[in-house]
Amino acid sequence: MLTFISRALRQGLFIVVTAACTSTLMAQTVVPITWVGFSNSESRPWSSSEFWDPQVVPNNDALFIYDVTIDNNGNLGPSLESAVTISNLNVLNGAGFSANTGATGANLTVLGSTTLTPEIINTIPVYGGMEIRDSTYTLGNFNAMAGGGVFNGGYFRIERGGGDAILEFKNADIVENRASISLSGHAASPFGNAIIRDQDTLEDGLRNFAINAGGVELSDGHHLTTPGNFTNSGSITIYDTAFDNNTIRSTMTINGDLANTGSVALVGKGQMIVTGNVTNTGVFTFAENSKLAVNGSFTQESGSLSLGTSGDFETFRMTAERIDMAAGTTFGGRGTLLADLVEGGIFAPGSSAGRIDILGDLTFESTSSFLIEIGGLTPDTEFDQVRQFTQLGGSGVTLGGILDISFLNGFQNSISASDAFAILTSDQGLGGGFSNVTSGNRLLTSDGFGSFLVTYDGSQVVLSQFQIPEPSSATLLLMSGALVALMMRRRRAAVLPRTGA
Repeated sequence: MLTFISRALRQGLFIVVTAACTSTLMAQTVVPITWVGFSNSESRPWSSSEFWDPQVVPNNDALFIYDVTIDNNGNLGPSLESAVTISNLNVLNGAGFSANTGATGANLTVLGSTTLTPEIINTIPVYGGMEIRDSTYTLGNFNAMAGGGVFNGGYFRIERGGGDAILEFKNADIVENRASISLSGHAASPFGNAIIRDQDTLEDGLRNFAINAGGVELSDGHHLTTPGNFTNSGSITIYDTAFDNNTIRSTMTINGDLANTGSVALVGKGQMIVTGNVTNTGVFTFAENSKLAVNGSFTQESGSLSLGTSGDFETFRMTAERIDMAAGTTFGGRGTLLADLVEGGIFAPGSSAGRIDILGDLTFESTSSFLIEIGGLTPDTEFDQVRQFTQLGGSGVTLGGILDISFLNGFQNSISASDAFAILTSDQGLGGGFSNVTSGNRLLTSDGFGSFLVTYDGSQVVLSQFQIPEPSSATLLLMSGALVALMMRRRRAAVLPRTGA
């Protein structure tokens, strides 16, 4: 039946003859067509007619224009390997599609409208999306772009390989992002850029970006710059670039203040630059080789701040005028701070174990807890350490709060009383003291294995002379009582008459 219809169409059943019969005009026929190619593990090419109903390949020509529907028939939808033009595109129930890897110029042009419809899973809308590699997707009127600059939803991976990768649609002016956007590549690279733009004006689609409530991922040297203050309640991930070059680091620059209630992760060579202040009630996580530069202050009101968890501690950098950690927050990891640190929460340097260098003043407030793990004799690699280096006009270290010591990797079984650990050093001096131990007194480890002599030795805090705790008088009384009872039972048994043969 389909073959007959196709043949009939091409034989001219839709030829319109003018009343004067002086010319023949070809009228295009609108063909609704649906993707039916189920796929769980591999992409199916757009150009394979057997995956479409009716079984033709949708690509507008002089006779036919296509309204394409792609439903969720598996994990992967169709993949483009060459340029396609269609009339309208409907992507239903969280479906998606992509361009084949290496298919440069596999451009998709939608002349009318593109519509994304989510799949509802446990009342949560789950949108599909599209991957764009080295090609341009022109989507026309796109329902993901709502009024007020809200980009409603969908997943969009825009990845340069051998050329520019471009997503464009009408009225592309994303102020608030609720979708998942991944941008890979930068114009400074020899390969190409990842671009979102208005298809009519060619303006940057993120030129007024100010709110992220979805996901933003930058990689392979992509640079994203916001025009002013920025709010993040979603997730931002800036990670490894393939280039060993600081000028092509994956970078997000915020030209103003950052208010974060979501998550920010800098991985590999990812970096973030904030020209104003940062207020954080969410989670910041930074790995080795990453950088954070804050021209103003960084205030952690709640949540956590975690430095690099592995690698050389010298490879991480966090710069700010001042870092304020409020009571109840957690700050840990390993790396270098170029800032004054005011610690009012849980300060846990190291990553079992590790070191933090502070190029600025360090102040422990009364609400702080300084957590130190001892797992060997070598600072940074086997026991936690903080080193403070005073900058111009600085005042060094002011102690306060409580000191909490625990063992790591079973080291309590091999530690010697002659071992000493400089857990905090300063190039200027120490002021104040911990509330739970004064200099020259002993502090029991929080895991109960023993106690250290704690000394504020001018410019450092040193743990030494470890002792296993002696039994208390109450314990000795119980032990002696048990011994007396045992002796009485043995004496009684000795005087009782034996029975039997």
